Amino acid sequence: MRKVIGLDGCRDGWIAAVVANGCLRSIEYHESASVVLEAHADATIFAFDIPIGLSNTGLRAADTAARRFLEGRTSSVFNAPTLAALGAATHAEANKLSKLVSGCGLTRQSFALLPKIREVAVVAAADKRVYEAHPEVSFLHLAGGALPPRKKTWDGVMRRRTLLAACGLPIPDVVGEASKQSEAADVLDAVACAWTAGRIASGEARTFPDPPERIDGRAVAIWC
Repeated sequence: MRKVIGLDGCRDGWIAAVVANGCLRSIEYHESASVVLEAHADATIFAFDIPIGLSNTGLRAADTAARRFLEGRTSSVFNAPTLAALGAATHAEANKLSKLVSGCGLTRQSFALLPKIREVAVVAAADKRVYEAHPEVSFLHLAGGALPPRKKTWDGVMRRRTLLAACGLPIPDVVGEASKQSEAADVLDAVACAWTAGRIASGEARTFPDPPERIDGRAVAIWC
């Protein structure tokens, strides 16, 4: 049985969409990335909606390529933090370090993601099954290049749910604990990442950029 996992961050952990043999088996809440990997040690691929592989300048070819692909919805791809800011304890410190090495500050939104970026960096360094995905890139691919309505609208939620169902990943009406710990967009994004994980496992996925950029010896790309 081939199992892949798609993951999107939520308030206090991760929403994991578990797909086995092409079918959505469960949508789960886990407190940490390492717990997900332990719980699904038999999985082939883990695709996270989080930047993996930071540059010294904060500029990554992956983000630039994804924005180009998402023309008209580029705001959904934010600049990854600089490597220097990764260990900062406060936004002020991270902002200062970012300006020092790149000339640009760090938004509070990006700063809020630093704990999860650090968390995934640890598991990615130790496990080659960990990849980076971006749900909006995946949804645009599924929609055949036509941007769905924004995901915070009812039309956007339902359109994405329909796209996932059409590729064999219908989301059940009730997802239990995962719903208590997340927003609807987190569930949609986790399943979209699971779709990407399946494409990686089957060798069908493409990368942004193609080929991936090399940063500190790592192949860095957004997979779809």
